[in-house]
Amino acid sequence: MLRGVIITVIGLVFSLSANAQLTGVGSLNNPYKGTLTGNLTITGVKYFGGDIIVDNETLTIDAGSKFISTSHTASIKIIGTGVLYAVGTSSSPIVFTGDTDKDKINGETTDTWGDIYITSTAASTLSYCTMEEGLRTDVSSGTMGGGIYLANSSTTLNNCIIRNCTAVKGGGIYVASGYSPSITNCLFRDNKATENGGAVYAASAAAPVFTNDIFFSNSSTSATYKGGAIASVSASPVIVNSVFAYNTSSSSSGNAMYLENSGAAKIVNSVLWGTNNLVAFSGTTSSVFSRCALQGATYPGCVTLNSINNATDGPNFTNPTSADFSITFDSPLRDAGLSTLAGATIPSTDYYGNRRIGPTDIGIYEIIYSRWVGIANTDWLKRINWEGNYSPGTYEINFNASALS
Repeated sequence: MLRGVIITVIGLVFSLSANAQLTGVGSLNNPYKGTLTGNLTITGVKYFGGDIIVDNETLTIDAGSKFISTSHTASIKIIGTGVLYAVGTSSSPIVFTGDTDKDKINGETTDTWGDIYITSTAASTLSYCTMEEGLRTDVSSGTMGGGIYLANSSTTLNNCIIRNCTAVKGGGIYVASGYSPSITNCLFRDNKATENGGAVYAASAAAPVFTNDIFFSNSSTSATYKGGAIASVSASPVIVNSVFAYNTSSSSSGNAMYLENSGAAKIVNSVLWGTNNLVAFSGTTSSVFSRCALQGATYPGCVTLNSINNATDGPNFTNPTSADFSITFDSPLRDAGLSTLAGATIPSTDYYGNRRIGPTDIGIYEIIYSRWVGIANTDWLKRINWEGNYSPGTYEINFNASALS
C-alpha cells in the first residue's frame, strides 16, 4: 500500500513538473519552458529549453523571428484550444530550429530537437515559416512527424519550408487519422523517414490537401517500407499541381509515393520525376492519377517523361538539381493539365504567384506568356514567329509592342 502511495506521489510530482507554468526569459542561458498561462508573442531571437505547451492561449511568432530549442527533446505543443499563429513574409520568414550545443550556430545537423505538435481543436496558421532539424525517432518522446505532427483539420501551412527533419513515420509531417489540413506552396526538402513517408505520412482516413508543393530529395531508408516522399495508408490525400523530384526509397519501389488502400486519393497535374519506380501500390490502382507526368511510367491520361531533363520528352525544368522547377517553352508539361477535376481544386495561381491561364500547366509553374519574335513574317498563327516555336493560341497574350515595330 505504501509503495503504491509513493508511486502515485512521484507520478503527480512528475506531472506537475512536466506541465509547470512558463518559466525563463527566452535567452540562451535562461530559455523558456513550460505551459503558457496567457498569450505569448515571440519577437526577434528567443530560445526554449523544454516543451512549450499552449493549451488555451495563443502563441504568436512575429515575422523575422527565430524560436530556437536548446534541448534535443523539446517540442512546441499546441493542444486543447491553443493556437499557434506564426506568420512571416517572404523577406522576413520565421525559423523554428535548434541550437542544442549552444554555440549560437543554429540548424547544424547535430542541433536536433522535437517538433511542432498540433492536436488543438482551434485553427493554427503557419506562413513563410521554416522548420528544420526536427527529430522524432525515440519511442519515449515520439516517432511520428519530425517537423510537424498534425491532428487538426483547420490548420493551414502556406509558403513554408520543412527541411532536414527525421521521424520513423512522416519525416517532415505526420497527418493523424481522420484529419485534413491544407498545405500550400510549401517545400519539403531532405527529410527522412526510417520507415515510410520521408516527407509526409498520411494515416488512416486522413485527407490532407497539397497544392503547389515541392517534394525534393526526401527519403525512406527502410528496405521494407516505402514512400520516399509520401506514404498514404488507408488515406485520401489530394495532391494538386505539385512536383516530386529526386526522392528515394531503400525499398525496390515507391521512390516518390507509397499508396496503400488509398483508392480515394486524387493526384492531379503533378510531376513525379528524377528516379525510377516512383510509385508503389497496394490495394490502390493508377486510376488515382489524373493528367500527371511521370518518369518511366505510363498511366491512362498521363504524360510519360524521359529521365533526361532536356530531352524532347523530358520535363524541361529550368534547373531541377537546384530545385528550380519552372519550365521552358519546350516542356511537354505546358498546357497539359486539367483546369477542373471533381473533388480537387485547381489553384488560380502557381508556386511563384503567377496566375494560371488557359489550359493549366502540369506542375508548380505556369508559363504566362509566349513572346513574339517575328522571324518569318507577320503571321500571328505561324509558330515560327513565337519564341520556342510555340503559339500562345487564343487564351491570353502578353507582348512587347516594340517587338512589332
